[in-house]
Amino acid sequence: MKKSYKGRNLRGQDFSDQNLSFTDFTEADLSVAQAAKVKLMGSNFSKAFLWKANLKGADLRWAFLKEASLRDAVLRGANLEKANLEEAVFVEAKLEGANLSEANLVGADFREADLTGASLTKSKLTRAVFLNANLESASLEETDLTGALLVNHTLLNLKKANLKRADLSGLDLKATDFKEADLTGAKLREADLKAATFYKADLTGADLTGANLSITMLKEADLTGADLTGANLSRALLKEAGLEDATLEGANLDGSDLTGANLKGANLKGASLTGAGLQGATYDDNTILPISEGEAQKRGMVKK
Repeated sequence: MKKSYKGRNLRGQDFSDQNLSFTDFTEADLSVAQAAKVKLMGSNFSKAFLWKANLKGADLRWAFLKEASLRDAVLRGANLEKANLEEAVFVEAKLEGANLSEANLVGADFREADLTGASLTKSKLTRAVFLNANLESASLEETDLTGALLVNHTLLNLKKANLKRADLSGLDLKATDFKEADLTGAKLREADLKAATFYKADLTGADLTGANLSITMLKEADLTGADLTGANLSRALLKEAGLEDATLEGANLDGSDLTGANLKGANLKGASLTGAGLQGATYDDNTILPISEGEAQKRGMVKK
C-alpha cells in the first residue's frame, strides 16, 4: 500500500536510507528534512516545500516535483532521471553530479544553483532560468534550451560542458564562458555570443549562422566544418583557430585577429576582412577568399 504524507508537516524529519518509492508528499513541508540516499522513485512532491532538505544521493527517478520548492536543498549525486520538475524552484540548490537526464525542467528556476558535473542530457529546458548558475563540466548533450534564460548581465560558467548537438539558437549568451566546452554539432543560430569565451572549445560542425560573435575569444577553437554564414565576428580573437572547411560566407571579420588560423577549404565569399590580422593564416586551392591571392600574401597569409 502506498504511503501518504499529503499536506503533512515533516520539517526536520529523518528519512535516511529508507525506501519511500511511490509515496505521496503533495504539499508536504519537508524543509530541513534528512533524506540522503532515500529511495523516492516515482514519489509525488507536487508543490512540496523542501527548503534546505538533504537529498544527497537520493533516488528520485520518475518522481513528480512539479512546482516543488527545493531552494538551497542538497541534491549532490541525486538521480532525477526522467523526473517531472516543471516550474520547480532550485535557487541556490547544490546539484553537483546530479543526474537530470531526460527530465522535464520546463520553467524550472536554477538561479545561483551549482550544477557542476551534472547531467542534463536530453532534458527539456524551455523557459528554464539559469542566472548565475554554475554549469562547469555539466552535460547538456542534445538538450533544447530554446527560450531558456541563461544570462542577464551575469557570467555563466559552461567551461568543459558537454553541449553536443544542444540547441542554443537565438539565446542571449553574452560573456558566457565556454572554455574547452564540447559544442560539436550544436545549434547556435542567431545566438548573441558577444564577448563570450570559446578558448580551445570544440565547435566542429556547429551552426553559428547569423550569430553575434563580436569581440569573442575563439583562440585555438576548433571550428572545422562550422557554418558561420552572416555571422558577426568583428574584433573577434581567432588566433590559431581551426576553420578548415568552415563556411564564412558574408561574415563580418572586420578588425578580427586570424593570426595563424587554418582557413584551408574555408568559404569566405563576400566576407569583410577590413583591418583583420591575417599574418600566418593558412589557405589552399579550395579556400574561397574575398580578396585577391596577391593581397592575401601581402597581408601575410600562407598558401599550403
